[in-house]
Amino acid sequence: MANKWSIVFLLAMVAALATSVSAKVFIVGDDKGWTLNFDYQAWAYGKEFVVGDKLVFKYPAGAHNIFRVNGTVFQQCMIPPAIEALTSGYDVITLATPGRKWYICGVGKHCEMGGMKLFINVLPQSMPPVPSVSPPPSSGKVFVVGDNKGWTLNFDYQAWAMGKEFVVGDKLVFRYPMGNHNVFRVNGTSFQQCSIPSANEALTSGYDVITLTTPGRKWYICGVGKHCEMGGMKLFINVLPRSMPPVPSVSSPPASSSKVFVVGDDKGWTLNFDYQAWATGKEFVVGDKLATVAALATSASAKVLFIVGDDKGWTLNFDYQAWAYGKQFVVGDKLVFKYGVGKHNIFRVNGSVFQQCMIPPTIEALTSGYDVITLTTPGRKWYICGVGKHCVLGGLKIFINGLPQPMPPVSLVSPPPPSATVAALATSASAKVLFIVGDDKGWTLNFDYQAWAYGKQFVVGDKLATVAALATSASAKVLFIVGDDKGWTLNFDYQAWAYGKQFVVGDKLVFKYGVGKHNIFRVNGSVFQQCMIPPTIEALTSGYDVITLTTPGRKWYICGVGKHCVLGGLKIFINGLPQPMPPVSLVSPPPPSGWTLNFDYQAWATGKEFVVGDKLVFRYPMGKHNVFRVNGISFQQCTIPFAIEALTTGYDVISLVTPGRKWYICGVGKHCEMSLKLFINVLPQSTYPPPPYHEIRKLAPPKF
Repeated sequence: MANKWSIVFLLAMVAALATSVSAKVFIVGDDKGWTLNFDYQAWAYGKEFVVGDKLVFKYPAGAHNIFRVNGTVFQQCMIPPAIEALTSGYDVITLATPGRKWYICGVGKHCEMGGMKLFINVLPQSMPPVPSVSPPPSSGKVFVVGDNKGWTLNFDYQAWAMGKEFVVGDKLVFRYPMGNHNVFRVNGTSFQQCSIPSANEALTSGYDVITLTTPGRKWYICGVGKHCEMGGMKLFINVLPRSMPPVPSVSSPPASSSKVFVVGDDKGWTLNFDYQAWATGKEFVVGDKLATVAALATSASAKVLFIVGDDKGWTLNFDYQAWAYGKQFVVGDKLVFKYGVGKHNIFRVNGSVFQQCMIPPTIEALTSGYDVITLTTPGRKWYICGVGKHCVLGGLKIFINGLPQPMPPVSLVSPPPPSATVAALATSASAKVLFIVGDDKGWTLNFDYQAWAYGKQFVVGDKLATVAALATSASAKVLFIVGDDKGWTLNFDYQAWAYGKQFVVGDKLVFKYGVGKHNIFRVNGSVFQQCMIPPTIEALTSGYDVITLTTPGRKWYICGVGKHCVLGGLKIFINGLPQPMPPVSLVSPPPPSGWTLNFDYQAWATGKEFVVGDKLVFRYPMGKHNVFRVNGISFQQCTIPFAIEALTTGYDVISLVTPGRKWYICGVGKHCEMSLKLFINVLPQSTYPPPPYHEIRKLAPPKF
């Protein structure tokens, strides 16, 4: 018995010794420790961090600290709450799980200015090696799909594949009980739609081995029942070509096989770029070189990749409007929706469908689990999840406003000081261009002057002329030539043309085109989306078709010739606004008591200039009113959103963080229909720097 316990004790000691030997302790920064102006990525380069290893951050207590953060916070150097900091001066962190880890210093500007940030990738502990005859190095790797789970229902295979490098010559093994599942290799369209090929193409052995013989994208699905669409049994991978083995040479120096990587490629080394995504899939070898290029992408054309929800991804019970709040989405940026395949999906919808969580046809869904959407046009974008009640009950919906690409800055020689007036500019002897502000609208109410100014180049010496507008009355009509000098033609972006224009009842649309080449149909939203052609008798075909907007609301127009709507983009959507009511003269109206009934808030807003950074304060007795921010349609119709979206404190402070139109209503009873509603237009900040944030005084709560 004693011998038995001795053997057990000896085995335990050996196991403990093996564990202690395998774990490493890394002093971050080595003899430099955790300090300013040290390249921690260069320090981490080439090191292998494994689960069980320890990181030691050494620094003078009080001089620095440590926060563990996620990738987004790491990129932006956003400081978490102080309570999460490590502050001992000798902080030991055990790497308990595999994956990416990010650490920053939260003192002052140490992270963004002093480079005190570290990113590492922790590998899982390797299994004990299995004795085998040394295989040839070119035999490739064997990936058991799903690892110990195998090929089964309700498993996230995209998450399994993420971070793995598949190379020509590697093998995929699909393991499953024979008869329960099968494997089809399909193309991208069949993968998206879960279209099942002929049964004779299926692999059905229960241990299907597929050798990756060519580089490129590969798609695999299960063709049994609804396993693909409902059970998430689908896998997409990208196979890399096998690198050529180095040619032995006695005289060639070691560096001859090295590569030069331009960090970020054409983006260079710049802000707001996902360098970890750039590095994923690349193989860096000792002797390779990294070249950092001063980025040209800091100009207005720089693109940004937004992971929707950041590390949370696209999931239930997350506030996506709070996530989007304060972000600036610009044409050319990308949205990435990350989620477990089969658990969620993505639909792009319009505002009404978004409000009501109406699910479009399944064929329109994005379902890959890593859906990348490029913002190609400015304007409002709405996205929802169409699975079950995820949109209605789980809050799986997001609305953003895509801004147009800003114009490149114009170099000005000796610009006037901020106090220079329009009159001073107009008297300059070197003026080159005369701009009539607002063109035929002149200087008037309810006109979008930022849209008018967009795209124009103003140079010192030009003149601005303000003309008393004839269009200030409610009866003023506008004639819009659709497409301006391009007219009604193929391959023209009519939504971009309509962007920023205000179409009002009584205005006219003129469609100009070659007779016989095109035509005009007025259709509804569904027909517009699908480019379905109505009966020919309904077409306008004169080549100069004039349509008067007689009612407010949405209007859709398409061309019904051939595939002009589907392929040529010959379609346009506008929103017709009602005629504004003439202003009512009020003799010394009493001052309002904040946000209340029977007050003309449009008259209150008239003449005020709202700029990004300003604040709106809605004051009212708590419980009597509330505040909703809505879109233009809901504003017009007084459609009340979900109660959970209401502001109800009685002293609601809203910061205007983006330019553009903003609509607010009260959702209590019929208060909105009784004029408790406000519309404003927020202007972008001027080029002159705003006062420091700390100079803005905090507003005191009211006393009723």
